[in-house]
Amino acid sequence: MEFTGAYCPKAFARFLIPLMAAELFQQIYGLINTAVVSWALDDTALAVMGACSGLLAVRGRVLAGMFYGFGICLGTAVGSGDPRRLPAVFSAALRYTLALSALGLLAALWVEGLMTVGNIPPQLWGAAAPYLILSFAGAGATAAKLLLMVLLQAVGDTGYFSALAVLGAVTNTALVVLLIGLWKGGVVCAALATLLTNALLALFLLRYLRKKWPNLLRTVAAREIPGPIWRGLLQNGGAKTIYFFLSALGALVLQRAVNTLSPQLIAAQTIALSLQAVLIAPQGELGTAAAVITGQNVGAGNWGNILAYHRRLVRLFVSLGLIVAAAVWLWGGPLVGLVAGPEQPPSITQAALWWLRLTVLMFPVSFAILYRNTLQALGQYGGVVALGGMEVLCSAAAAWVLVPVFGYLGSGLGVALSWGASALLGHTLFRRALRGGDGNEG
Repeated sequence: MEFTGAYCPKAFARFLIPLMAAELFQQIYGLINTAVVSWALDDTALAVMGACSGLLAVRGRVLAGMFYGFGICLGTAVGSGDPRRLPAVFSAALRYTLALSALGLLAALWVEGLMTVGNIPPQLWGAAAPYLILSFAGAGATAAKLLLMVLLQAVGDTGYFSALAVLGAVTNTALVVLLIGLWKGGVVCAALATLLTNALLALFLLRYLRKKWPNLLRTVAAREIPGPIWRGLLQNGGAKTIYFFLSALGALVLQRAVNTLSPQLIAAQTIALSLQAVLIAPQGELGTAAAVITGQNVGAGNWGNILAYHRRLVRLFVSLGLIVAAAVWLWGGPLVGLVAGPEQPPSITQAALWWLRLTVLMFPVSFAILYRNTLQALGQYGGVVALGGMEVLCSAAAAWVLVPVFGYLGSGLGVALSWGASALLGHTLFRRALRGGDGNEG
């Protein structure tokens, strides 16, 4: 599906709704893992997941950054209309994917160092080590899934992946219930369930692409890939990776501060973070849509469409944020209770509820999600990195000032501060990019 022509509401909806649904179901994996661990195991197991979340954020966001960047290059290749460009871009992206998978395996061998960096409490090391090893070793399955996913997104085919995301959520649920709920396999089985689910999704995506879009998987030899394509992928993926790495570094700094608190408070934040990831998922995919649409129109040289679609995405972003924030404040208690389960003490569920209520207040204006993708597709790589730097600064301020002063809720204030400051900076950078472009600021 292409967006280089006149705006078509039906085509826009057919592209966007499956994309948002797919991301929602992907984030449900983590929520299900948290819920099953909370219901079936004790708060120590939940604390292990929370204590490791900063490290896993680095892994996950580095991968996400690279592949979102690859998606922009693939979208630009589609928009260019050159039949030779897409196979070359895909071939180069595939080689980068193999390199990232190898790095994940190397990180898994350095687990003690990782736990030290993450400031994981020593009493949690015994359960945290295998959990981290399996999570980092499974980077290859995640990378394969992400590469095939962004390839489908680049051509606007989001319907199949949405259906596959539902299958993934069902598969993940079945695995965690079997491995943890019934067999009491421990928190490591949450990582195993995610690994197996990602591998299954990658296989199904590969089969679908071979059947419906055989030309998309056409590869070429490394010597046939022009230098600008290698550099373009590295530049786009690298810029987004630097941004996501800085964002994850901020999350890690903040998590290190939270890890100095009690295991019960770490468990509470784990519940809140898993719910937050699901609730903000639809808005996050508006950022993905912005990247795909902007990338296609950059390739086609159509600046006017970028502005038109950006305005529509902003309006939708605000509307979704207001709905989610209102829902959490009105019905957040039962939602948190459903995830936490009856065995968790009220102190944990209440702490999780107020952390979540605090952060969702910024959902309607957390525009950095949109701006970072649009700026990257426009070639404003410095702006993308600047947004990541802002998140690190805000997280560091929260870890060194807000958490010591306000305790547990200080980490929630830090998240809200980071989103708000990044949104203001992103808006400024976007306006500057428009003034330097071919269109008017409008």
